[in-house]
Amino acid sequence: MIFESDFFFNEIRRWNLGWPTPNYAGAWLATVLPWLWMACGLRWLGYQRFLKVALCLLEAGVWLALCMTFSRGGLLAALGGLGFFVTLRILNNRADWKGWLGWALLRVLGVGLLLGFTGFWDRVTPEYARSDGAVVNRLDLWQGGLQMMAAAPLSGWGAGESGRAYMNWFQAIDRDEGYATMVNSYLHVGVERGSPALALVLSCLLFFMMLSFQPGMKPGWKATLAGCAGTSLAAWALANVFTTLWIDWKLWLIPGAALALIVLLTPRLGWRLCCGSGALALGAGLLATGLFCTAGWALKQTEDLNIRHHPAGVLIEKQGEGTGERPQNTYWVWPDERVLGRSPGKAIREWMDKDWAPAGVRVQDRPWEGLSFPEQGDVVVLFGRQTARLNDLPLEDHAIYLIHPAGRPPATEINARWVLILPGVDTLGKSRMWRDWADSVNAELRLNPRLGQDIRAAWPAVMRLDNPR
Repeated sequence: MIFESDFFFNEIRRWNLGWPTPNYAGAWLATVLPWLWMACGLRWLGYQRFLKVALCLLEAGVWLALCMTFSRGGLLAALGGLGFFVTLRILNNRADWKGWLGWALLRVLGVGLLLGFTGFWDRVTPEYARSDGAVVNRLDLWQGGLQMMAAAPLSGWGAGESGRAYMNWFQAIDRDEGYATMVNSYLHVGVERGSPALALVLSCLLFFMMLSFQPGMKPGWKATLAGCAGTSLAAWALANVFTTLWIDWKLWLIPGAALALIVLLTPRLGWRLCCGSGALALGAGLLATGLFCTAGWALKQTEDLNIRHHPAGVLIEKQGEGTGERPQNTYWVWPDERVLGRSPGKAIREWMDKDWAPAGVRVQDRPWEGLSFPEQGDVVVLFGRQTARLNDLPLEDHAIYLIHPAGRPPATEINARWVLILPGVDTLGKSRMWRDWADSVNAELRLNPRLGQDIRAAWPAVMRLDNPR
């Protein structure tokens, strides 16, 4: 989740209306507006001038509140919903198309005045957007998200892993912005749950929005209600492009009511029309998901490193040097944040960019349950606390590098070639123990002078290891 400028813009406080961020508030208001438009479309209000004026004033207040959130995603969702609603109304009553276009134009002009009055206009200008970190960072994040989908198209990276995985493996090494999600609900689903889940979500959204248009229905409250429900759902779907909204259940209340109304009206359409709409929505969802994965694959080809997901971490190989599912001469790396920093993946990528780095690295940065083991000739590199795995891994006849180890040396004797790299400053009080162990197993001992447990000051030069094979 990104919190923008402490909810201020040009020293004007952005309204969040009790939601975690102004973007949440903007999305919520965008889903509220269609219900007011439904009331305006009810014929009986023509005889109730006071109610009609009151509703217009209430709608103006909602637009004002939306502008005071300064949420560009919320504004686009509301305007997109307005276009969707007017389109449905015209399709249901083509004879009154001029009236509905005028109705929409009046609201667009009103919104334009509110943008200028509140100062929101300065935030939506192209000049400002090109230099706004909220826009630039989103675009970088979304490009990384597309690559992540291509790197794990079926299984995804796992629930709750999108932000962490992006910062480790796809964010530029010199950037340090923190992310918890993809700041886009669709990429969030595709990255964490896989492309089949994304195709299902897109297909369902499109299906219900298509059902909200009921051809042949006479103008009246039923057609208006269906259009309102579909519009609220469309605004919600568009708002999810700009923020990860679907993870907050409270934001589902209004779209959920819209879904329930559409389901209640579905029997009036006939099953043939429902099946046809479902097939069309499924095809569109699959096509959109395929385009996402294709775009991610194309972006991956421009990178120097080919990064792929595996159940316990990632597999990295230099572009053009892979020979199949598993690179030859693989280094198995178990990183530790206390040694490599908050995002160990950036340090590993920085190492892999060097000409002298190995062709393939298998990073075990997720819970590991013995899904696979190093093979003959592979090199094992354990950082910090990960040296505790020495008692669990079958490491006979391997080359093993222990870098700034923490904890105690292995209790069992392992026939391997050992290289022990210790920090020059013993912040953990473990160096003497490890030195004695190194003498007992005839391990090669190296020191990093003037370094504590954090190795980044000497990184990646310290990884210029000799080939142990």
